Amino acid sequence: MGQNSTQKLNEIAHLFSQIQEHVDALYGDAIGVVQMFFDSELSIAEISQVCEISSDKIKEIINDFLVELIAKSHALQRLLSCPYMEGKNAVAGLKAEAKSLIETCEIPDSTGAKIREMVGTAIRIGIPPFPLSLLAETISKVDTATGVRRNYPAKFLVKLSEPDFFLGKQRIAAGVETPLIAKMCSDGSVVAERGSEKAEVSFRIEVENETTGEYMITFHNLPNWAVPVSFSFTGPDNSGALKEYVLPSTFREGRLYFRVENEAQKEAFLDCTGVYIGFVISKRLRQ
Repeated sequence: MGQNSTQKLNEIAHLFSQIQEHVDALYGDAIGVVQMFFDSELSIAEISQVCEISSDKIKEIINDFLVELIAKSHALQRLLSCPYMEGKNAVAGLKAEAKSLIETCEIPDSTGAKIREMVGTAIRIGIPPFPLSLLAETISKVDTATGVRRNYPAKFLVKLSEPDFFLGKQRIAAGVETPLIAKMCSDGSVVAERGSEKAEVSFRIEVENETTGEYMITFHNLPNWAVPVSFSFTGPDNSGALKEYVLPSTFREGRLYFRVENEAQKEAFLDCTGVYIGFVISKRLRQ
């Protein structure tokens, strides 16, 4: 390998490292939105459907991510040929560049598509089982060889072993003076499907922070083609009509965290007719 080729690979590796550090600094909804947009290559409309976040909010999250990333990475600035990225007056130019990248990301061979693939590859490199030494070309060859691309959402019905599990509010039967002990944890399972493939995934759901109403789902045998992204249930609203409640969720360090926001959700869960976990599923391009 020549000196120029070695230098180019080192620059790409450094750029990937910068992207990964930037991703690691994210929190809240931004983590899931950025990963789904760049790594899983979901459209903004699909992300909005999975997360129940407005399209405008998703665009804002992705735009902010790109603006900060471009501002911090001189290597990315050179790649984009952006001479105006220094100083306070760069904000308008940064926002315009990020907006252009988002708008053109699904156009083949466009700069937006190339940046989206690069950021997605950097994110994927930081997720096991891929070692950090793999670069874009290697990841591309792996995807081609396996015929797998992550790109569509799905949700599946959950079975809980504890039938009286509830989200911070328990039902008190008429005539009962002493309420039962709160059952705020349960084992469970969900059958994830990809075409003819089925995987029964077991998990443990429990309170992570009772004060903030945050729960944690720990998965025991999650297949590498299913990434949890949402927790929802169907239950009655104030008028008794069934509706779907999708709770704010993030997937980090192998666990899905979701948060109960209000009393209405707690009440609805007491009479829920179904509990669901949403996934981003890797779609096989060929069998």
